[in-house]
Amino acid sequence: MNLKLSLRQKIVGLAVAGAVVLGAGGAVAWAQTGGGSSPSTAPAAPAAGAQAADVPLRALRPLARRAVHGDVVVKAKDGSYVTVTFDRGTVSAASATSVTLQRPDTTQPVIVTVDANTKVHGVASVADLKVGQEAVVVSRSGTATQIFQRA
Repeated sequence: MNLKLSLRQKIVGLAVAGAVVLGAGGAVAWAQTGGGSSPSTAPAAPAAGAQAADVPLRALRPLARRAVHGDVVVKAKDGSYVTVTFDRGTVSAASATSVTLQRPDTTQPVIVTVDANTKVHGVASVADLKVGQEAVVVSRSGTATQIFQRA
């Protein structure tokens, strides 16, 4: 089966895939911990969801795997809206207080703060993050809420 998608469909698919990845993973888990106290002024635009029906679900997985950075507005349990950011890149430094990623799309490093509420998946703790290995960091206001790295 030959699947050809327009640029618009790819962009919409990427946006939806990013929302799904964050909603199912880090964003919802973070919101459940009660951290979403400052609401956004408006909910996310429904236009992207209306176009998503044109994109087959099987087309979203490869787009989500290739996503490097995104900002997504999600609804927290308390009904407020919070903006979360995800970054994918190579860990260039990790300490008890911060993680630095080098994204492939920019020369500027991404530095996020780590605190006691940061959840780490794939390795035991922030101290066990492997420098030079790829990771995904979900953050809010510059503080990591979830860090994913394969062991």
